[in-house]
Amino acid sequence: MIVTKFGGSSLANPEQMKKVEAIIEADPERKVVVVSAPGKDDYIPYKVTDLLYTVAGKDIIPVKKDEKGNVIQYMQPSDARQLLHNRFSQICKGFGFSELEGIIHTEIEGLSGQPRDFVASRGEYWNAQIMARVLGFPFFDAKDFMVMNPNGSGKPQLDLDASVNRIKKLIGKSFVFPGFYGDCDGQIATLSRGASDYTGSVQSLGLGARLYENWTDVNGLCYASPKIVKNPRTVQSLTFKESRELTYMGFEAFHDEAMFPLIIGNIPVRIKNTNNPDGEGTQISSEVRESDIPIAGVAGKPGFAYIEIEKYLLNQQKGFVMRALNILYDLDLNLEHPPSGIDNFAIILKDNEDFRQKKDELMRKLQEGLQPGLLKLHHNLALIALVGEGMRHRIGIAARATRALSRARVNIEVINQGPSETNIIFGVEEPDCERGVRALYNEFVRHPYLGLFKEYVLRTLI
Repeated sequence: MIVTKFGGSSLANPEQMKKVEAIIEADPERKVVVVSAPGKDDYIPYKVTDLLYTVAGKDIIPVKKDEKGNVIQYMQPSDARQLLHNRFSQICKGFGFSELEGIIHTEIEGLSGQPRDFVASRGEYWNAQIMARVLGFPFFDAKDFMVMNPNGSGKPQLDLDASVNRIKKLIGKSFVFPGFYGDCDGQIATLSRGASDYTGSVQSLGLGARLYENWTDVNGLCYASPKIVKNPRTVQSLTFKESRELTYMGFEAFHDEAMFPLIIGNIPVRIKNTNNPDGEGTQISSEVRESDIPIAGVAGKPGFAYIEIEKYLLNQQKGFVMRALNILYDLDLNLEHPPSGIDNFAIILKDNEDFRQKKDELMRKLQEGLQPGLLKLHHNLALIALVGEGMRHRIGIAARATRALSRARVNIEVINQGPSETNIIFGVEEPDCERGVRALYNEFVRHPYLGLFKEYVLRTLI
């Protein structure tokens, strides 16, 4: 049995939804369909979820900017409500669902005053009902199966075990299911944005699927972001671990939390293009890649800072690093990476608003608690990750990477390599990030054999 999940771009209008219908009918194993809210198209260039958040009173869609590009006006709830009417009329009319169209219009008008999570969830709720009628499948509401619990942070979390146990009751059935939300103590609660992927992976675990298909508007995952590298190659396969590493670095791969249920059940996921259903796509599984290309991808992410800490004979001082980590813990700051040397180490953190509010106190406590010889804060750091489980078995990967960055005139501030050797992290100045990503992509993907030839020549000369 195959669980399929379709993203917003695959469900934006009747034409796209007819493609989904053809995909489901093409394989009788595709029995379970998880849907996102409709995405944007040429008719209405806004995602339904963004419109719903606007109706709920959240400033999210800019409609006017000043000459400097600053937003001076956001879409009003009344305008968003009208666009919701237009979007669902377009879809329902495309299939002749006049009765359902009327029901959805009435429910749109009834959103005022409802809790924000309830309002935000309605895109998936309405779209799943439409898709169920298109396919002739039953509709099951996510609130009856996706169990969420409060965790004290104000954002409920999914109870995976309880949800899986409820979903097991649906084994053997064909149905359509809305993504993105569940139930928390009788109230609708949403997952994070993009988490319909997560809903699909939980369904896959609960139903014991042999494959989870994630349908979107690209032919698969790329070795690098198309926003940085022009026409990057598509990766045929990734391991779960590689995908996790790349997702953390901002790689447009797969929702981070969605990976866990698939790892538990050892269920592969295949990323496919709704507009090119015969394409191979990208598979993410536990199986290690076999490829002449030694990496699974390269990704860059700006927005970090690092604190350089140096003290003579640091390695002989018991608990030195632990004291630094305890200071971070007391200030509720997360450590991202800790590159180290014999007399020094660095603390890499996200340079976000929370950190900027606490950085003076953090530096003071580190100075008082550690008494270092050097304590220095560096801003404007970007991290570039070279990821691939196969790298550990190939000599010279790090050397080729550093030389490629050097040729591109990208200065390396810090280097960190995990013990699993799945990734190598390069810290560079933010303006150099994209140039560094392109340099590594060219070295290992676009011209992999040229890089090997250069390595051979260099060794011969030495």
